[in-house]
Amino acid sequence: MTGSWVGRTHERNVNIAAQFTRTLRHHGPGVDTGSGRTLQASQQFLDLQPIIHLRVPQVLSAQESIPACTPLYSIDPNLHMERHTARLRLRKPSLDDAATVLAIFSDPATSRFNPAGPMRDIGAARARLDAWLAHWDEYGFGYWAIHETNAPDTVIGFGGLLWRPLRGYTGRLQLGYRFATAAWGRGLATEFAQDAIDFAHRKVSADVLAVVSPGNAASIRVLEKAGMRQIGDINDISGQPPSLVFKAARVTASP
Repeated sequence: MTGSWVGRTHERNVNIAAQFTRTLRHHGPGVDTGSGRTLQASQQFLDLQPIIHLRVPQVLSAQESIPACTPLYSIDPNLHMERHTARLRLRKPSLDDAATVLAIFSDPATSRFNPAGPMRDIGAARARLDAWLAHWDEYGFGYWAIHETNAPDTVIGFGGLLWRPLRGYTGRLQLGYRFATAAWGRGLATEFAQDAIDFAHRKVSADVLAVVSPGNAASIRVLEKAGMRQIGDINDISGQPPSLVFKAARVTASP
């Protein structure tokens, strides 16, 4: 399963995000990276996160960075580093997962709907992991490494939830995933997506968005089975048809 969102971020953004992550970890926000720019707030980093859905939303410019009043939610990471569904074990990824990230993301089959193409090298995989772990550091959740319960030593995919603005839409929490081809066709992506959406609704109190290529019928079915509905589209990839925007809204109790 190539993924819902299936975020299509250029490697340049991945590398910038990794640089930002390392800078924040060593110096904190508000320092110069050597590029002549000052990093004023960790929230600006979200605009560069390598979101790995099939289609990446438009990245905001420096002048359109997320307002300071944006209600980004942070929770205790120790409560959510590991989750379980009927057939899956989800855990916080680590830098030791770099080879597996590369194996899954460099496969042409899993990158079919990614205009940037397959991941190129182990450096790109490490940069992707750096960005995921930075989100964990900031918000207490993010992307998980996904295992089957009956094969606990094998990672079959990566997926999760990242705070990211989507131009023209309310809500900023986006679902994404990428599964190895060996895990396709058994409903595992749907099972994962349902659990991630439930987590977002119950623990983060947030609606969930997903962006998908109109040609990715398999991922569209996954999103629909997981309870998401199309609410619009977005012209996010120059020269290609608009991506479809899906949403899973929280159900609020009646007063």
